[in-house]
Order: sequence, then C-alpha cells, then structure tokens
Amino acid sequence: MIIANYTFDKVNGALCQIDYEDPSQDLWKSAGIYHYLNNKKNGEGFTVFRDGAKFIGQFKEGKRNGEGKYTTGDDRVEEGVWVNDIKDGIYKVTYKDLRQEFQVWKNNEFVCLYYP
Repeated sequence: MIIANYTFDKVNGALCQIDYEDPSQDLWKSAGIYHYLNNKKNGEGFTVFRDGAKFIGQFKEGKRNGEGKYTTGDDRVEEGVWVNDIKDGIYKVTYKDLRQEFQVWKNNEFVCLYYP
C-alpha cells in the first residue's frame, strides 16, 4: 500500500517521483527519474529499504538492472552490475573500515574472492 506518491514534473515522458510505502513492506521509499512501462520503473533512481540498506543505480521493469551501488545497513558498499535484480559479475566491496575486496558472482551465486 502506497501511503504517499509525489510526482514533481514530466520531462520527455519521464516522471520524477518519490514513493513512501507501507512500513510492513521491505521497500520503504524510492525516488528518481523513471519511465514507466507496464507500471514498472525504468531509469535512474534510488531505493531505501526498511533495514537501512539502499540501492542507487539503474532499474529496468522495476528491478535493479545495470550499474549500481548497494549500501547495506552496516555501511558495507557493493558496486557492480545487476541483471534482473541479481548479482552477475565483479563487485567491488568496501567495508566500513575502508578494507576492499572484489567478489565474483554468477547468477546470484558467489564464485570467488580476490583482493586488490
């Protein structure tokens, strides 16, 4: 259930939008410039989840798709490419203490880890 939906402007068929959603859902709020197709977000934006995690990047058909940055509630940052909302490729992971590692994922399955 959407509690509030603010649409600010139409630009070339795009909507700049902020949604505040039901706190019982995992998704808490999102904003961005989206083109809607079949009522699903396409474009650039961000999503903040109830647990404090957030995703900034590209969406296609309402899913993370393309380059993005996912920050967990404990401030771990994962940068990489998502395909249909799953990890697929090399992700640079930065921890709160600034340690970094690279993770390889295929179809949302962890493959291996290496350090810079």
